[in-house]
Amino acid sequence: MAQVKCEPGLTLDTNTNLCLPANPYKDKGGIAGATSIGKVITIVLKILLTLAGVVAVVFVIYAGYSYITSGGNEEQATKAKKVLFNAILGLILIILSFVIISVITNTLTTGGIFSGSSGPPPPPGNGPPPNNGPRLPPGPPP
Repeated sequence: MAQVKCEPGLTLDTNTNLCLPANPYKDKGGIAGATSIGKVITIVLKILLTLAGVVAVVFVIYAGYSYITSGGNEEQATKAKKVLFNAILGLILIILSFVIISVITNTLTTGGIFSGSSGPPPPPGNGPPPNNGPRLPPGPPP
């Protein structure tokens, strides 16, 4: 097959052997720049959790307003307390879900939870000797 040369601004797709425009969103980090279905799912879940967080904050504001304007009405105050409790519980669950998704994503993409290293730790004996504290000159025998 003949070697295909692309015009400036186009890149050769090796699967189809066609000249295609470069993806301007490749390095932007959004859905358009996602290169796998896993990244798309992660981005969509984070967007949905962010929207759920906004809704929970709106409910916290609503509950606070209802509680303040209850004017001594115990039934309305109790209802506002329930809404406030549920909204705060929802916020906690949303934050935990966000953390869990982030940890799973980092673990699957980098191989580690807190570091970018992927792989087992180096075997012992291949580094500098351990520091056992300061070395004192020998003193007189006791």
